[in-house]
Amino acid sequence: GEGEAPEALLPGVAYACAVCALDLSGQTFVRTAVSNVELCVDCLAAGMEARQVGHSRTEGYRVITGASEPIIAQGWGADEELRLLDAIERLGFGNWAEVAEALRSRAPKSASEVESHYTLHYLCAPNAPLPDLDRPGGPCAPGDE
Repeated sequence: GEGEAPEALLPGVAYACAVCALDLSGQTFVRTAVSNVELCVDCLAAGMEARQVGHSRTEGYRVITGASEPIIAQGWGADEELRLLDAIERLGFGNWAEVAEALRSRAPKSASEVESHYTLHYLCAPNAPLPDLDRPGGPCAPGDE
């Protein structure tokens, strides 16, 4: 509830609202204290209950935040990096317009921005395709992104 530090999302785990099934990836949502289910902010605000999993609107909750802090490049949260890799795997390398759309970023990114980011931070990294977390950007020329 109130006053508690927000928890972070676990990488690679899919979260969905127990009431409306909304994909909660990259969003702030709540996890109930007793039934331990996730709810989107809209369902919480509307007082919705997920009775099928034992949730009651009277139980407490913890705020869960999207992992939005940059880990590789400014303007790209950790949650976006995970969605980028997932989208490339699902939609195929080179389908940059579809990948950009699948990111659901706080600040929408164009297909060319997505391609440039992936090239600079993943393909140009010393251990490509793994990004270099100690020296983001790898050996590519600065300003390519």
